[in-house]
Amino acid sequence: MFLSCSASLSSTSSPLKLFPSGGALETRKKFAPEEEEPGGIFAEDLATATATRPQCDICGREFKTRNALLDHEHMHKGNTTCGECGRICSTRGNLKQHLAKMHAVIT
Repeated sequence: MFLSCSASLSSTSSPLKLFPSGGALETRKKFAPEEEEPGGIFAEDLATATATRPQCDICGREFKTRNALLDHEHMHKGNTTCGECGRICSTRGNLKQHLAKMHAVIT
């Protein structure tokens, strides 16, 4: 069974999509092409994402995930400092790579 739609399909500036039942669904406005982010992020989603990002209490740096913040906090605690040369790595994983490559220490 097909439903007919009496709505005109002329060009409108309204961000509504018409459905066969005659109803309409409001769509979210995307960025203008020059402002569009990779992946087609909607303006509302971007505002929410940037407002709720985890932030380091010590240096103020923002992160996408809580786990990335927790990894970063190890740097402030000194857990990512090389005992051989004093280099400060950004993560414990990077410290392990540094130790293996530069000092031939296997952890």
